[in-house]
Formats: sequence, structure tokens, C-alpha cells
Amino acid sequence: MDIFHGEADYQVFSTLLCDAATRSGMEIHAYAFMRNHIHLLVTPRRKRSLEKAMHLVGFQYARYFNARYQRTGPVFEGRYRTTVVDTDRYWYACLRYVELNPVRAGIVSTPDAYAWTSYAAHAFNEADVLLTPHRLFLALGACAAERAACWRQVCGEGLSNEDLSAIRYAVHSGGVLGTLILDDENGEAQ
Repeated sequence: MDIFHGEADYQVFSTLLCDAATRSGMEIHAYAFMRNHIHLLVTPRRKRSLEKAMHLVGFQYARYFNARYQRTGPVFEGRYRTTVVDTDRYWYACLRYVELNPVRAGIVSTPDAYAWTSYAAHAFNEADVLLTPHRLFLALGACAAERAACWRQVCGEGLSNEDLSAIRYAVHSGGVLGTLILDDENGEAQ
């Protein structure tokens, strides 16, 4: 089911997500709002930040959407899916995965042609109140212009089939994307 029918819907969702992230302590590093789903790359800063933010935005957006389109019931099909990204390599791959989603979906031929992703902020330094810069993105260059140029080049290379498969598998299975090693004694990450 489509969860966005027009510009107003995307704008309302963006505002609600920004508020929910701020209130719950979740940093958003990348996003893509597609017609029938969303992608986010986030860092939760507290134990339940992600859960609280997604609950809040889901509840508020459903109220808005149902009132606007005279409907009832849930807007989102089931609970959101998550995966832990624990290597720099896969963090960059996930950032590309999110921002290139409209290109892979065949909606646009270049990522800059789609308005509802974080690509413009990363590739062209456009202001975006949703985003908190991640240390790995900041490491791409000494200044904003260098980072933007680097990001455009990286995105121009696309993603390997191996990375696409790994990301999709991790998200659908709820697994870890990278090389997280668990301590056998207490199950904590090393």
C-alpha cells in the first residue's frame, strides 16, 4: 500500500520523523522515503531510542494519514526491520544503499533527481534538518566541498551485487551486517 500520496504527505512524515528522533535521542544519518516504504540509517543514542522514535512517528503519521484520506487501520505493514551495522565498510555501503534506492527502483536515473532522500545533503551540501552528520561521512574530506565531491564519486560507482545481497539478507533476517564478534561467556559485543 502506498504510504505517501503527494508532497504534503512526505513533508508531514519528515516533520514527524524529525520530532520523534529529537525527542527519543535518535540520530538520522540517511533516509529515503519511497512511495510505499522508507529506509533509514540511524544511531540510537539511548537503549530504546529507535523503538520509541519509530512508535511515535508511526502512531502520529497513521493518525494524520487516516484523517486525510478518510480511512482507518494501520498505515505500516507490521513492525519495522533493523540490522546492526558494525564495520565502516558496511556503514558506507548502507549509506549508498539508502540514497541510491530510487535509482535501483527505476523511479529516477540519477539520485539527485529524487527529492525525498538525504542524497542532496551529502552530495551537494544542501541543508537538511533531519540529518546528523556521522563521523564516517565527515571523514570523507577536510571540508564540506571535498566530502560532497567524494560522495558523488562513490555513489557514481554504485553497489556491488555482494554488498546488495549482504544488506538485504541482514535486514530481512535481523542479523548483523559486518563482523560483530560476541563474547561466548556473556553474549556481549567485543
